[in-house]
Amino acid sequence: MGDNRKREMVLFLAFDAGNPTLVRRWAAEGHLPNFAKALARGATAVMEHEPGLYVGSIWPTAMTGVGVDRHGCYTGIRPAPFSYGYIPAGVDATPFWVDVARAGRRIAVVDAPFFPAIAGLDGVQLVEWGSHDRYFGPHSEPPELLDDIVQAVGRHPLGMIDHELGYERFAPCDWVHLTDGARTDEEMSAFIGQLSDSIQHRRRVADHLTEMGPFDLRVEVVGESHCAGHHLWSIHDPDHPDHDPDLVQRLGGDPLLEAYREFDGLLGTYLDTRDESETLYLFLSHGMRAHFDGTHLFDEILWRLDCAYRGLPGPWVGPSTQRAAEVVRRVPGFARRSTLRALAPLMRRRFGSDSAGPTPESEIPGPAERLWYALENNTVTGAIRFNRVGREPNGLMAEPLTDHATSWLHRELSQIVNLDDGLRVVTEVYPSHAHYHRRDEDGLPDVLVEWNRDRPIERVWSPTIGTIIRPYVGVRTGDHDEWGELIALGPGITPGRRPDIAPVDIAPTVAAAAGVYLPDRDGHVVADLVPRARRPDPGLHHEVAALERAQPREP
Repeated sequence: MGDNRKREMVLFLAFDAGNPTLVRRWAAEGHLPNFAKALARGATAVMEHEPGLYVGSIWPTAMTGVGVDRHGCYTGIRPAPFSYGYIPAGVDATPFWVDVARAGRRIAVVDAPFFPAIAGLDGVQLVEWGSHDRYFGPHSEPPELLDDIVQAVGRHPLGMIDHELGYERFAPCDWVHLTDGARTDEEMSAFIGQLSDSIQHRRRVADHLTEMGPFDLRVEVVGESHCAGHHLWSIHDPDHPDHDPDLVQRLGGDPLLEAYREFDGLLGTYLDTRDESETLYLFLSHGMRAHFDGTHLFDEILWRLDCAYRGLPGPWVGPSTQRAAEVVRRVPGFARRSTLRALAPLMRRRFGSDSAGPTPESEIPGPAERLWYALENNTVTGAIRFNRVGREPNGLMAEPLTDHATSWLHRELSQIVNLDDGLRVVTEVYPSHAHYHRRDEDGLPDVLVEWNRDRPIERVWSPTIGTIIRPYVGVRTGDHDEWGELIALGPGITPGRRPDIAPVDIAPTVAAAAGVYLPDRDGHVVADLVPRARRPDPGLHHEVAALERAQPREP
């Protein structure tokens, strides 16, 4: 049990993969009164994520205040240095609550993604009790806290399931109520019920923590919003190809809206008990949209392009494709997009004969035998790694050639069309060094590929790769969006819109609200999102940080 001394508490309440667009729409329609209250009373800032890598990098970047090219974590695994294998990613930076605790503050941290508990800090840390992603397994600091929570509240219905394959690194909600990788209507109903139970368990954990307080800083991340977005999107979205209006009716309405209503109720418990001296940061990290991308086709696309770049014959380029390629080459570049779109119905009928279906994965050579290959990067953005001389064990491409190869890949990837509508499959191709500082050992992709995510990508064609037909068969129907939002309520924080912020600014800003200024970070304190009494002199960040470390505040 905590003490009763007055503390100017800072609460950072995050809805993992919470969707700002849905929140604003449903708040305006009256479905989310507590979110509506926070939006009206708080300062709001839209956040654009780190290009290409944000699905995995958003939490490490936002919680440490350093960019992905420094902390190195953009998915659960990363390429091992000078290898074709992968190692656990880890985060090569310290989350802001460690600095806050070491400056003499008492902290409570619940389900912050990507970070294990750290011993020796004043307060409590509960890790992966109800997170969407599990990397370390449920544990706590002090160690007995997890058992206390389970005894008082129970095991999290989703986050604490045991993996049937016996390892910790997985997303629990991807594994429940499934038959052969899909959910029946009954299984979906059971999943929705378990998700609702999970949110109620989380509310009881929040109450339990309040009894253990007070705290100077509470960081609480709601993982259920991440699960809901991935698995309920096709039911929610009437434009999704898998949307079934009859299922919506049988379920009694949009289950994603119902989940957000429960999130709204959770937020209400904090707003109702919030003292005016307290600061609340409400964070919607990286929302959701339909899961349309070409990741399931990507490595075969890259292999076929690899063969073409080296002049190797490809059995996938049949006579129909050869004839079409000659036609396309005669069309001026500015007219190719409209021409291909107009020819889409004809291409659907003719090009199927040039492909016997997708190439078995066992027949696609491994990375060591190729000029480039697909790198693990979740699914929203394609990532390419060059097999580079001096960096990879069997490097085949000298560094001076990579710029030429990037330009060539840009041209070729931009020519691939979706046979279902004739539109381009890829909207942008760019080298990662255009946005990130690179090192040979960093494990980042060399080239990033943005998909056209307006519709499913399952049948593609270009003059170079021929036809590839490979349906998406994953259980997730929603995937991440590139925008987030931060809402700040606190003494002296004026309501209203603010300029956009960067993910690296989150940690310095929240730490500053707790009176701690972080040294050696890429981000900066956004002063007008900090309570007036805590706003720093912009020129004194490092001096104040040193003072905080040297003279921690008495509890």
